[in-house]
Amino acid sequence: MQLQIDMPRPVNEELERWKAVKFPDPIAEYGFSEPNKILQREFYTYAKEDNFNALFHLLSNELEVLSIIFKHVAASGNSLLHVAASHGSEDVTHLLCHHFPLLITRENFLGDNALHLAARAGRFDKIQNLVEHVKIHHRTLELASLLRMKNNKGNTPLHDAVIKGCREVARFLVNEDLEVSYLKNKEDKSPLYLAVESCDGEMFASFIEAMPEGNLEKLAVGKPDTMLSEDIKGGNLLHLAASMGFLFGARLLVSRCPVAASQRNDEGNLPIHVACQKGHLEVVRELLIFWLDPMDFLNEKGQNILHVAAGSGQMKIVDEILRNQDLEALINEKDCDGNTPLHLAAMYCCSEIVQALVSDMRVDKMIVNNEKLKPSGVVAKLLRGRRFEAPKSDGMVCLHANGHVIALEHHEGSYSKLIIIYTCKK
Repeated sequence: MQLQIDMPRPVNEELERWKAVKFPDPIAEYGFSEPNKILQREFYTYAKEDNFNALFHLLSNELEVLSIIFKHVAASGNSLLHVAASHGSEDVTHLLCHHFPLLITRENFLGDNALHLAARAGRFDKIQNLVEHVKIHHRTLELASLLRMKNNKGNTPLHDAVIKGCREVARFLVNEDLEVSYLKNKEDKSPLYLAVESCDGEMFASFIEAMPEGNLEKLAVGKPDTMLSEDIKGGNLLHLAASMGFLFGARLLVSRCPVAASQRNDEGNLPIHVACQKGHLEVVRELLIFWLDPMDFLNEKGQNILHVAAGSGQMKIVDEILRNQDLEALINEKDCDGNTPLHLAAMYCCSEIVQALVSDMRVDKMIVNNEKLKPSGVVAKLLRGRRFEAPKSDGMVCLHANGHVIALEHHEGSYSKLIIIYTCKK
């Protein structure tokens, strides 16, 4: 007598068996109705744990199976497909998509579909499965429509993948539909913008690599709403990379789209000016490579990068420029108001920079601006505005203004020469 042992079926056979089971058609009454009941714990648990045998056994024995599928949700409004996709339950996701494809576009109470949750959780396999199912089996839903669906924050699944740093998911979604890269959420940020803002080189490279050659330049010229008006100051993506100090992103952008380096934001600044304002030296060095004449990069105030760095208190940028002989022509240049970098450093009480400029023999300390003021006169004007009176005696004078100490030479009732400015340490 031969002993017969019942061996469990391989999982793929069980899956095929459940695929062959006939469930009621999700008529409009269920497919498009609002959820109104709380999902039972056992259904939720089986979907979460990918126990498709137990889940579909329960479903097949339920007379109200469509009600459970379409009207029963978790407290967040998540359907069984939301639960399965967000927890990586591959087989449950596959069977639910197969039998109830209308679930794919169902939204929870935050406007998320299953793709949003899978993207946010970094479930690359689930994203692939959902996308492939739509491509092959879903006759009424275009893939682009699914990928471009926005939740209550205006985020697409690609937004969520970038925000959560899910690189593999983001790369896949970008390659499926590049246009999603430019869609803006309610904060006016596109996934492409968020990729730059993240300063994640690998993430950003995924976007750039997916773009056809020259596509960034086309965006810069033809789609200002997606390329040029990205941040709140109306800058382009290179402005953003410069502001963040994102060297890899700046290098990639300026190499693929050189025109972006010569575009101004709403404040009239080029990307290199923004990098100077923020003190991002490596980005400044990178952008300098793309300029043949340093006198060309002026903002709308007529300020060069030394003006901007001096007025912003960015000592390491000022030091870099002063040490670069190719940039020597910038040192005593005037802006539209006639101010030199030294005027601006004095005006904004940038003590360390004033010291550096005053001690540099190439800097003209006596040059006047459009108001006929020397750098020392700029300081004197600031002091008079704060109701400080000139002392009666000649010599070195130290005056306090707004937390700063200004040292001037005083002679015959006027301030003749600015010597040093430094910040008072309290």
